[in-house]
Amino acid sequence: MITTVTGSHEGELAVRARAGVEIRDRRGNTIPPGARAFLAARRFVVVATCGEEITASLLAGTITATEREVRIAPQGGHIERVTQDLALDPRIGLLAIDFEAQQRMRINGSARVDGGTIVVTPDEVYANCPQYIGVGDTFFIATAHPTAGADISHRGGPVGFVHEDGNDISWPDYSGNNMFNTLGNLAIDPRCGLLFVDFETGAMRQVHGRARVEWNGAERTVRVAAGNPSDTPPPDKTATPDDPALP
Repeated sequence: MITTVTGSHEGELAVRARAGVEIRDRRGNTIPPGARAFLAARRFVVVATCGEEITASLLAGTITATEREVRIAPQGGHIERVTQDLALDPRIGLLAIDFEAQQRMRINGSARVDGGTIVVTPDEVYANCPQYIGVGDTFFIATAHPTAGADISHRGGPVGFVHEDGNDISWPDYSGNNMFNTLGNLAIDPRCGLLFVDFETGAMRQVHGRARVEWNGAERTVRVAAGNPSDTPPPDKTATPDDPALP
């Protein structure tokens, strides 16, 4: 049975009003069979966690799901950071993505660590539109709302759409599903975490910062005042192609 969650928080509503869009916001809180199969086929997920900062991280490993639970047995990625954050705050946002098929889904809720497994209980489950998946450059942004929880989103665009000038990182905000989860969260809490992944080598860069949205009519640019990045080097080159530590 799929239960529908229809609530949007005040930040999402305010951004939609300024952008001049109105949608029927329908988010479930159970995981349908097709979504469970999609999750099980993924080798990695990207997550948002809330510790001292809001962080975007990658977890590689085995993923299984039931109607009301996702279990991640991580074998690579930012395992320590995610488990440390969850010990402080159970809020989590999860994104599963298939670049080749141009499909993605998001699960927002709470998580706990059970032995070496991360167990996610969803509050919101929904698919995203296929725009900007697997084209040009890509990265991920983590945001959070004090009561609505954490969220992780994919951002994609033409090569070079992300601009970096010293500690200033900016990009144009392209129209997507018009739910404005990310911008709605930033309207309430400007903290964010960015994750850049080189899917050829496995190298990753995490960045924490404070974001603001610059409006020009209905067009938007997101600008982040970034702190020092944290780099994860490529995994051991002796790893096999099927090693789950490789994204």
